[in-house]
Amino acid sequence: VFIWLALVILFGLGTADVARQALAAPMSQRVAEVVKPLAIPGQTKILASSQALVGLPVEAEVVRDSQLRNERLARKYHVSLPPLAAERFAADAPANSYYIQAIPWTLGGMEKLDEKDLKMVKPFAWPLQSEEFDLDYWIKQGFTIFVISNEEFFIHSDVPAYAQLHRQIRDRCELVELVETHKPLFLESDTSIYRLKSK
Repeated sequence: VFIWLALVILFGLGTADVARQALAAPMSQRVAEVVKPLAIPGQTKILASSQALVGLPVEAEVVRDSQLRNERLARKYHVSLPPLAAERFAADAPANSYYIQAIPWTLGGMEKLDEKDLKMVKPFAWPLQSEEFDLDYWIKQGFTIFVISNEEFFIHSDVPAYAQLHRQIRDRCELVELVETHKPLFLESDTSIYRLKSK
């Protein structure tokens, strides 16, 4: 009887924790509350682990700039891009949108390959571009806010480029706030919000 009672209690506690996390405000909402006072729509440039993480509407210009990057890399690797749906450029961004660029991650093991070892490159699955993992690259383009999820993991990454960029952000920027996750069961991670230090 006591074993069954203990199991019922443990199950109830586990269910309550899942429900509590499900009802907690999502990370994107909490990050948006911190970033919004720091950023001016249409002016401030934000680099983030992902666009969705920031929780703010994204300018249409970001789509155009991403396409320009794809076209540049397609030329570099002699790859033909498929046609881009016209509606991606036709849609107007919501009012008071923000320039939010995602860190251009490389996946599938390509982040550990030297360019000379590449046998084939497919559209949009670009090899790691080392210049994009140097903080100065982003500063020169006007980025001043950095929203980083799972920072410790990337600072200690075995991909040197990932570790370099995240260390540079930590060392050269001011930590505005560390937003701790309330929903780890929903794959959310602590998120660090940095602002470039004034000279």
